[in-house]
Amino acid sequence: MAKILIVEDEEGFRRQLELGLSTLGHEIRCASSGREGVDVGARFCPDLLVTDWMLKDDIHGLRVIQVLRSILTHLKAILITGFASAELRENADSHGIAAFIEKPFSLEAIRGAVENALATPCQARQRAPLAVVEITTEGEIRHANDAALDLFDETDAGRGVRNFLKLFPAGAEPNLDEALDRWKVASPAADHRLAWHLRTQEPDENGSRLVILRRGDGPQYVGLPVIEMLLGCISPQRTQWPFDGRVVIVEGDATARKWLITMIENAGGGCYAVETVEQAIRLLGNDDGLQFAVLDRDTAGVNLPVAIEQMHATRPDVVLVGSSPDDRREEFARLGVTLFLQRPWRVHDLINLLTGRIGNCHVCGIQLPLRRPRMDEQSTRWACSNCGAVYAGVLDEDASSDMLLHIRRSDDTRGT
Repeated sequence: MAKILIVEDEEGFRRQLELGLSTLGHEIRCASSGREGVDVGARFCPDLLVTDWMLKDDIHGLRVIQVLRSILTHLKAILITGFASAELRENADSHGIAAFIEKPFSLEAIRGAVENALATPCQARQRAPLAVVEITTEGEIRHANDAALDLFDETDAGRGVRNFLKLFPAGAEPNLDEALDRWKVASPAADHRLAWHLRTQEPDENGSRLVILRRGDGPQYVGLPVIEMLLGCISPQRTQWPFDGRVVIVEGDATARKWLITMIENAGGGCYAVETVEQAIRLLGNDDGLQFAVLDRDTAGVNLPVAIEQMHATRPDVVLVGSSPDDRREEFARLGVTLFLQRPWRVHDLINLLTGRIGNCHVCGIQLPLRRPRMDEQSTRWACSNCGAVYAGVLDEDASSDMLLHIRRSDDTRGT
């Protein structure tokens, strides 16, 4: 009997998978988000992960696979998606995915994929790059991966130790609460000088906590983003994407698509990048989590009016943004698209546009604490304190007090 973890944010599909796979006689656990998938997987230690790619939080299916494989090297994975783009298939191949299944799927298809994946011998992999131990609040070891057991071998207690605190001399046990937000040095009992660096997390509702271990003489800054995901302590500064919804980008250039996906995912957002308008329309019709669409003028070509009309007809609630290497904002505005980004653009340009923030001064680049007025507000004329460029807007209530020094009121009637 194998252990299978299902990560799927759509309750209907998750229930369908759970019921369909339970008949095969395996032990099954479920998670409804990428964050929960990492939490459950690190403790459940599955043999097989069945995960959707695009999940509702900022940890998508491939990230779940990457994080869990950092501690479970023989984990097999099946990826499910509602849209199998060329880039996603390429990424899936690079992650060693056992099967790639597109929604909608039959129970027979998913059962067959699971049985085939479990029957396929694991490829030889290196030892886990991260040593992780699951312990109770009393220190009882519930699970230690192979990398952690190798560390235990160097101590007096050895790999058969049952309580984590017994690895250390009496009276020198580490205070794990001091390792919640920083690395703590601890010295286990051994016949030679030995130092570990450890990080941990708050115990969960079942009294379980993960402890990450590293040798004191090893590299201390490798894999920190993965460690933060495992411990559930990703810094808010890492997550810039302020929206619940995802974005689809229509872009004909394959290199640009990969860059845009990476850029938005690194900011904490969910992103599809597709090469045709038809693919975008299909996604808009199938993914209710899409909130924004960026349409490249060159990709749409002469059919730009038709493309905009079809996208609006498919999802009237989606915010459409025009894009082009040239300034085509007037052309898009005539077609009912009032938001425009000139290429090349970066993720903060998109966020500023969608939130109404003016962003950086277009002359000197200094960050401005201004946004565009809402329907019930009147704009005021402001000047950049650095270069004097004039803007019409209102103060951004989320701007820091230091940023307020970047502007001053202006009597100039012109405004950007």
